[in-house]
Amino acid sequence: MKIIIPIIILFVLSNIISCKRNSPTENNTISPEVKIILPADNTNEADSIFIEISAKDDRGIDKIEIYVDNKIDTVLNQYPYKYYILYKKYSNSYSHTLSVIAYDINNNFAKSSQIQFSLISRFPELLVEWIVADGGTFDMGSENGTGLFEEYPQHKVTVKSFKICKTEVTFDLYDQFCRETFRSKPNDGGWGRTSMPAINVNWFDAKEFCAWASLKTGKIVRLPTEAEWEFAAQGGIKAHKPHYIYSGSDNIDSVSWYYNYIELYSPHPVATKTGNELGIHDMSGNVWEWCEDFYHSDYDGAPTDGSAWLSPIGIYRIVRGGSWYYGYNTNHRVAHRAGYSPGSREVATGFRVVTEP
Repeated sequence: MKIIIPIIILFVLSNIISCKRNSPTENNTISPEVKIILPADNTNEADSIFIEISAKDDRGIDKIEIYVDNKIDTVLNQYPYKYYILYKKYSNSYSHTLSVIAYDINNNFAKSSQIQFSLISRFPELLVEWIVADGGTFDMGSENGTGLFEEYPQHKVTVKSFKICKTEVTFDLYDQFCRETFRSKPNDGGWGRTSMPAINVNWFDAKEFCAWASLKTGKIVRLPTEAEWEFAAQGGIKAHKPHYIYSGSDNIDSVSWYYNYIELYSPHPVATKTGNELGIHDMSGNVWEWCEDFYHSDYDGAPTDGSAWLSPIGIYRIVRGGSWYYGYNTNHRVAHRAGYSPGSREVATGFRVVTEP
C-alpha cells in the first residue's frame, strides 16, 4: 500500500493538471464577427438569413458554434464559415438573437456580440401538388421485339408506395428555390417562366433543389428512381392492361407535347395535356426528366425492388419521358430510356420529384 498510494496520488494529480491544460479559456485575439450578407437591405428581416463569420485569424479557427436564441443551432468545421438560417426552422416567433463562439486549435474560445434578426415568410410554402402512387408489382421495360435493346429484358419490379409531383417542377417553384438559396436563375429560352417546366437544369441542380425542398418540408424530397418513374408513368396499380404506349393513352396528341415535323414546338405550361390514370401530367413529352439512377445500356442485373441502380458504368444519369424537341416515334413511350451527362443543362430537360407516402 505504501507504494500504491503515491502512484494513485500522482495519477490523480496528473489528470487534474491535464484537465486544466485542456479546459477552454477565453481568447479574445480570435475576435469572431458575424455579418449578415443577405438580405442586403440592412433590415435583417427575411425568410432566410445568410451569414458569414470572420475573425482576425480565420485559419486559427478550429470550429464555429452558432447560437440562435442562446441555443446551439449548428457547428461549422470548414472554412469559409457561411450558413443559412431558414424560416422553416424558427417560424414560431418573429424576432431572434444570433451569436457565435469560435474555438482555436487549442480549444480556446472567443464570443461574438449578439445581433438581432427577424424571420418572416416572404415566400409561400412548397408549391407542389403530390399524387399518391400506391405500391405494387409491374413489368418494367419492353417485351422482346417491341422496343429498343436498352429496354430489355422486361422484368418484374416491386415498388413501395410513394408520392410524386403531379407535374414537372415549374419555373415558379424553381425560381423560389433560387431566390431562397441566392443562386442565379436558369435561362428560360425566351419561352417564359411561371407555369412552364424549369429547363436548363442539370442533375446536380435537381439534387440541390431536393435538399432545399427537404429542409422546407421536413420530409425527404428526392429524384424518383427509374423504376418509380416508369411505374408512375404506366399509371401505377391503376394502369390500363396492357399499359398504354404513352403515359395515359395510345394517342400521343392527347397526352404529350412533341415535335411533329410540321412546326417547331417549344415547352408548354405544365398540365395542359390530359393526365394518366393516376392524374400525373406530362410524363410523355414536354421535357426530359432526371432520375436518380446511373444509366446502363440494358436491364441485365437491374434491381427488382424499385431502388435506384447506383452501380456506375460511366457517368451518365437516367432521363425519361422524351421532350418537345423530339418526334414521338420512340422517345415518348413510357418504356423508353436514355442517359445524359449529369452536368449538362439543356433546353429540353427538367425534372420532377417524389417524397414519402
